[in-house]
Amino acid sequence: MHRSPYAKTDRDRRLTFQSVERESKLHDARHQLFLQGVRRGYITVEEIDAALPPDVLTSAERWLLYYCLDATGIEVRRVGLAIAPPSRTASQRM
Repeated sequence: MHRSPYAKTDRDRRLTFQSVERESKLHDARHQLFLQGVRRGYITVEEIDAALPPDVLTSAERWLLYYCLDATGIEVRRVGLAIAPPSRTASQRM
């Protein structure tokens, strides 16, 4: 088991391992969302919620995810409708 210099007890080491494992799963889920979004050009809110349920991310983390998706050019849709305002007007994209 990985020994953290900050973990003083076995319980602390287990918590550290669980935190690393949790972050790894979250990273993998975000990575898959970005891959899917880049391929299609959009991702749905329902797909985001399935991969990262609302109770998994804080509101700030969720906002940052939406911001990064938009900055990458991935549109966020709800049931086929865009919910994230475009960052550029259509004339600026050309």
